[in-house]
Amino acid sequence: GDLVPDGCDACPGFDDTEDADFDGIPDSCDNCILAQNFGQSDSDGDGVGDACDLCPGSDDTIDSDFDSIADGCDECPGYDDLIDDDTDDVPDSCDNCPTVANPDQLDSNGNGYGDKCEYLSVPGEYVRNPSGLPDQFGLAQNYPNPFNSETIIRYAVPFPSPVKLTIYNLLGQKVVALVDGPGLPGYFEAHWDGKNRRGQDVPTGVYLYRLETVQGAYSKKMVYLK
Repeated sequence: GDLVPDGCDACPGFDDTEDADFDGIPDSCDNCILAQNFGQSDSDGDGVGDACDLCPGSDDTIDSDFDSIADGCDECPGYDDLIDDDTDDVPDSCDNCPTVANPDQLDSNGNGYGDKCEYLSVPGEYVRNPSGLPDQFGLAQNYPNPFNSETIIRYAVPFPSPVKLTIYNLLGQKVVALVDGPGLPGYFEAHWDGKNRRGQDVPTGVYLYRLETVQGAYSKKMVYLK
């Protein structure tokens, strides 16, 4: 019903008169509706015309984390690249300093914590005090995250005090206690290998780790991939 005889129809079964980019190719048969792509070139064969291809050389239709960024061009696979609280063009989930712009991701001491955040004093955050001992309790984001064999959880204790560091699943069920007892002042690391208190591997998923102190409790999330 598009008034174009079937024998001359460039796009059989569709209305040839709909052509948003005015390139002479009906929208329903155009591999790039929003930009003129007269030759319908598609060098990477993903069905997205070169003139519209956001990720040349990779299949634009594969987007495992559903953030509208093809996996082949995804800066932070597995996470939403559009969440960037400090607007430094590094997605929060892959940012070594998500609260302060650190676009070059400098990490001079290789501890997984960006230089711009190294001495940032935020209640409950892990802070390396250049003068020596920490001046507050703190819990760092685990590293690496996600992980599939072992991850490191750093925490800070400013004075002698009992501390607990516990892993929970999203149902709030205790998985394993990594630390439970008196704590000396200083900076510490706890390692978790993805096993529960019985030594069994836990399922893939999101887990919470919680540091309980005399001044409060602090929690963060991490992702375990088998």
